[in-house]
Amino acid sequence: MIAIFIKTISVLTAHEKKQWARLTALTLFISLADIASLALLVYIIHFYTQPVNAAGILIPGWAEPLSNALFNRSSLLLITLFVVVFSLKNLIAWLIHNSQTRFVHRVAARISRNNMMQYLNGNYANYVQTDASVLTRTISLQPLEFSQHVLAPLQQLFTEIVLIVLAIAAILLFNAQLFLVLLLILLPPVFLTAWLTKKKGNAARNYIKTSRTVMWQHLQESIAGFVESNIYNRNRFFTNRYATSQQLLNNHQANLQSLQALPARLAEVFAVFGLLVLIAIGAWWQQGHYATRVVTLGAFMAAAYKIIPGIARIMNAAGQIRTFSFTIHDLVQQRPVKKPNAPVVVQPIQSICFDKVTFQYEHKPVLNNFSCQMQTGELTGIDGHSGKGKTTLINILLGFISPQAGEIHFDQQPTDSLQRKLYWQQIAYVKQQPFFMYDTVLANITLNDEQQNEQQLQQALEITGITTWLPALPAGINTVLTENGKNISGGQRQRIALARALYKNASVLILDEPFSELDEKTEEQLMQHLQQLAAGGKMVILITHNRKCLERCGKIISL
Repeated sequence: MIAIFIKTISVLTAHEKKQWARLTALTLFISLADIASLALLVYIIHFYTQPVNAAGILIPGWAEPLSNALFNRSSLLLITLFVVVFSLKNLIAWLIHNSQTRFVHRVAARISRNNMMQYLNGNYANYVQTDASVLTRTISLQPLEFSQHVLAPLQQLFTEIVLIVLAIAAILLFNAQLFLVLLLILLPPVFLTAWLTKKKGNAARNYIKTSRTVMWQHLQESIAGFVESNIYNRNRFFTNRYATSQQLLNNHQANLQSLQALPARLAEVFAVFGLLVLIAIGAWWQQGHYATRVVTLGAFMAAAYKIIPGIARIMNAAGQIRTFSFTIHDLVQQRPVKKPNAPVVVQPIQSICFDKVTFQYEHKPVLNNFSCQMQTGELTGIDGHSGKGKTTLINILLGFISPQAGEIHFDQQPTDSLQRKLYWQQIAYVKQQPFFMYDTVLANITLNDEQQNEQQLQQALEITGITTWLPALPAGINTVLTENGKNISGGQRQRIALARALYKNASVLILDEPFSELDEKTEEQLMQHLQQLAAGGKMVILITHNRKCLERCGKIISL
């Protein structure tokens, strides 16, 4: 548990560590205030129901009027003052709880933001090889699990331990022998319960982690496979597969919640058993001393009020922390998110040269001693059968992957993958399966560019022919596209993707099968414009199987 505490604190920023310590201290303070208010309430009930002997209490003369008003059984001043103080205490307790809740979720939001930045700044292999369900859990769910099931319980654990230590110290001062007897009797079942909870919690942790990933995977595949599921009459299969994985996850979570409720019930049994032992000891040890026995029983019940529920909360918190401790490992391993440096201004690219480049995927050769050169002012076509390395060539150019041999030169200068990424600001890329946001047509073209260029936007809309069908949309350019642009046609999606590339006005334009869903007239218009862009000093790279388009290219690279 100490190791978990150290790792948890290491995840927090310096400011968050100070906030955590301050909120923990406030929680401890309000818990002590709860005990004090309970003791004060007992005294007030005794004051109004039993005669009070104030003899021997020295009260300064200036305080006598206030004392007479307070300690007058016919006056409601004392109980009124208590109600005000008690209400104020509860208000402060609520404010502290509110601050704790907001703090925990702020930490979760900060970690989630960092996870997203880590992913976007990460390597291309992680994007290709990691399942979307795993990324979803890591970026979105993991921070919440850590904050709600590790960070918050850890604070409760610390507070309860301090309170129990104080309560035990008070009992030791009152009757050390009695405490030791109860300790010997009650400690074994408490430790047994803790051991069982830990063992079951560890199993639940592994089950929940595994089944949640499978559930997310089945859910996303079922949603994405809408067309195939209906065409191939597999709706029942996808539904049953998802429902089975969801039910399995729910069963594991139900088992965990039942396990977390067990310590509280057992703690109540231990408390009653302790009371039985105390009465038996009192009957044998303190025969005839009824007053002493009553006081002893009262002291035990007062201590049990804080200790027994506290032990239950500690066991629940400890079990919860251990169950979700797997969330800490990835967070501790993360490298810190660096503040963005001032952007490096890159001049327009004049030439790109591949010099004897070799690349292979797991001993499967894709490019072997490949060389080519592309210049500004050229419309270069890249042709080749599937699997011959067209997309790999572009990924090497963009710096997503590195070749095993050879060099890539930008403007006659050799570059590595990190240096090539600096040239992204001068490159526009249209993938074969373009990306779309759940946002407006405008936002999908400009990607929410804060410094929107109206002239470039209008030019991109006209060149791609979007202006011809834009008025037919419900809200024009502000029409919201649903997930992956499902509410528009494939041709319209391709036009928006092309408009996005043209709007960037980069010196290098890379297009991967950009005309597959466009009619011949639109294709011809766009090819003419691409030729004009190349003639105007742009470097245009066109990946296509279309022979007509390749014939319009000034250079053809066959793979």
